[in-house]
Amino acid sequence: MFSPALTVYYDYDEGNGAFVIASVSHAFDLPQKMSLKLGASASYNIRNKIMGVDEDGERFSNFYNGELTSSLVIPLTDHISVTPKVAYSFPLSSEAKDAISAISNDNKKDIVYGGINLTLSF
Repeated sequence: MFSPALTVYYDYDEGNGAFVIASVSHAFDLPQKMSLKLGASASYNIRNKIMGVDEDGERFSNFYNGELTSSLVIPLTDHISVTPKVAYSFPLSSEAKDAISAISNDNKKDIVYGGINLTLSF
């Protein structure tokens, strides 16, 4: 029913640390060959300074952010689809709150964002 995934990123240059994301998602079939995809993820920062630093200016290892996503796949033809997406991202630890606030443009720690994908398959 769910599609679990685990992704590990390691930055050996500027961040000199790792970032791990665990996620689950499920797609629901809708009429007109459309599908609604819902997802959730949680991430963990492992001393990767590119993700920000704690209130003392130090690299940290702790939970980073959670994210809830929703997207709607709308096929236009057999080979072209449009997918609007909306997501809510929020910190999962006090160190993450400090890091995310410090690197954001407006000092906010959580955000709602969205976008549209255009997909061409052949």
